[in-house]
Amino acid sequence: MSLLKEIQSAILGASPNLYEILLKLRYLASKLGSAPLEDWVRYEIEGYPEAALVPSFRIAEATYLGTFTNGYRTLTNAQIPSHVVRKHAGESWVSFPIRDSIAVVDSTLKSTSPTERANFGPECANLLLMLKGKVYED
Repeated sequence: MSLLKEIQSAILGASPNLYEILLKLRYLASKLGSAPLEDWVRYEIEGYPEAALVPSFRIAEATYLGTFTNGYRTLTNAQIPSHVVRKHAGESWVSFPIRDSIAVVDSTLKSTSPTERANFGPECANLLLMLKGKVYED
């Protein structure tokens, strides 16, 4: 069976092993002499270095909720508009690349219960300071 057929069978199998498929694909890329494909597979397996361009499917869009009070009234779980976050904290707080290896991404997703969201974003402790008094006046 050719390597390409092996990869196709592995992808379409009952329980595909992503790591095994990527290793076979990396080997195929090296045999074909396709540096872009080989780099992409290597980055997926090992993670994307800072200098590497991250594909669009690995760009996460963050959304934020906040609790706001003025002493008389409290707004709970109010969505903070992305525009406000981008304006006062910067683009990296709204849109950021997931550079982790596919094994880390897979492990994080598997360890996250269906009712919670996986956390790939930045540490948000400083966001409060950057947005204080800027989402809603007073």
